[in-house]
Amino acid sequence: MIVRRLQTRAFRNLVDDVAEPHARFNVLHGDNAQGKTNIVEAIHLLLLQRSFRAGRVAEMIRFEHTAAEVAGDIDVDGLQRQVQVQLTTEGRRVVVDGKPTRAGSTKLDGLTAVLFCPADLHVPRGAPTDRRGLIDQAITTAWPGYRRLVRDYSRALAARNRLLRDHPPQLGRLLDAYDQQVATLGARLMVTRVRYLKTIEESFEQAFGRIAQTGVIGSLVYRTASALEGLQPDPVTVGAALAAELARQRAVDMARRTTSVGPHTDDIDFCLDRRSAKRFGSQGQLRSLVLAFKITQVIQGRANLGHDPVLLLDDVSSELDARRNGYLFDFLKENTAQVFITTTRPELIPIDKNILYFQIFNGSWSRRKSLVENSPTC
Repeated sequence: MIVRRLQTRAFRNLVDDVAEPHARFNVLHGDNAQGKTNIVEAIHLLLLQRSFRAGRVAEMIRFEHTAAEVAGDIDVDGLQRQVQVQLTTEGRRVVVDGKPTRAGSTKLDGLTAVLFCPADLHVPRGAPTDRRGLIDQAITTAWPGYRRLVRDYSRALAARNRLLRDHPPQLGRLLDAYDQQVATLGARLMVTRVRYLKTIEESFEQAFGRIAQTGVIGSLVYRTASALEGLQPDPVTVGAALAAELARQRAVDMARRTTSVGPHTDDIDFCLDRRSAKRFGSQGQLRSLVLAFKITQVIQGRANLGHDPVLLLDDVSSELDARRNGYLFDFLKENTAQVFITTTRPELIPIDKNILYFQIFNGSWSRRKSLVENSPTC
């Protein structure tokens, strides 16, 4: 998959402009706070229809504007798709090939990206919600229909929690109906996560071994409620167990007015020799685990989709030491994915062919074929 054209209008601090990226490497360079990450965010929005930064759509619209847009031409398996993501203070609207498209539509399948940013390096020791988000995004990269499952489960969970908060008459009878829906969708989500981790197990272990070079085995372990641990990973078995656990926890949920068991409370443990890395891992080992996970995400995405996801590397090199940074770029050069890299030090990017440079200054982007070209007047 290749982004052939990228256009922004009133998006954050970016000037209204059109760029034609290189099919392989694109280096977005400039000082801090000039708009490099905003371009990465625009590409992420174009491919995944959501930001990895903004909590609200309005935050992405340039000051004193009421609407913004990110648009582009994208090659997917030899077919060109025209995608527009239109932003207003009321929300977003996605248009594919000139036709409005609902979020989660199959028309968006195949449009995907892998983002690697400094915040990811803190995930192994961060909050469980960050680790769930990391695994969910990885699964979406490989299996596009998963985003619809996450959406459906989130809606069912929100409806159950709303009942718990409002305490309407006949709450118990209403919860019976919602418990079944939450259990059915939640079981599918949990089983998919477990199966994905099993699928990438060997690739992840190998990638970590090559990066760390210490003989320590890196692995990923799914953690769920004790009553659900160790179950055969099939939706029927897990669904029945989750429904029973929801019933058992109902009094607790009614008192707390929230659902206390399900995939929204689960965790993914990054491990070293089967011990939790968040307790025993060094900073370097944690970085190696996350780097191995991102590389495995790219490999698995290609295996399932039949094409490479677009790679977005936002200032990652500054957070990795020379050895890990070297491994990352060796991997990138050995593969065929389109890559966007942000940096304040473009001369340190170890790539010398199939590359375009975009100098970012105050929201404008100036294309250059090499670093030796004269810088544009700003």
